[in-house]
Amino acid sequence: MNIEISEETYNLLGKYAEGFETPESVIKRLLNFYEKTNSNQLSGESSKIQSIVNTRKYTKYEFKDGQFGKGRLVLAVLKTYCHQNQDITFDELKMQFPKHLQGSHGVFAPLQDAKRIADDTGHKRHFIKNDEIISLKDGEIAVCTEWGVGNIDDFIDQAISLGYEIKIQDK
Repeated sequence: MNIEISEETYNLLGKYAEGFETPESVIKRLLNFYEKTNSNQLSGESSKIQSIVNTRKYTKYEFKDGQFGKGRLVLAVLKTYCHQNQDITFDELKMQFPKHLQGSHGVFAPLQDAKRIADDTGHKRHFIKNDEIISLKDGEIAVCTEWGVGNIDDFIDQAISLGYEIKIQDK
């Protein structure tokens, strides 16, 4: 099935692409988010989709003794998990925190890949400062910084299933 869209709409989709995403992946991300937040019936009204795109939440989360935004929460959970499982390998960690929890970038990447992405695109998509890098049995990783309302809940559900307690900070 082919769906034709105007050049104006295509350009608008490109405006919301992150990193190496295509307009198709932007549409899929928006539809997945919309279906997840509005489980009743998908509507084609562009104003509703536009409001989803413009939604940015600055929720803080409580984990252990700290309060974190979305990206820093993921970093804190992975640092804690890796500290508690010091012999874990990249592949073993990926089984616990699979790529789909984040989306196109994955929850984490090998440090060299994360640095290359930052160098090639000019956009830092991972935590790559020295104190943010996590050492595994078989290498170093960098945790993805790209977390939002469309993907943080799945990560939190996974962390809770592994025994971690995460609470939304009271306002």
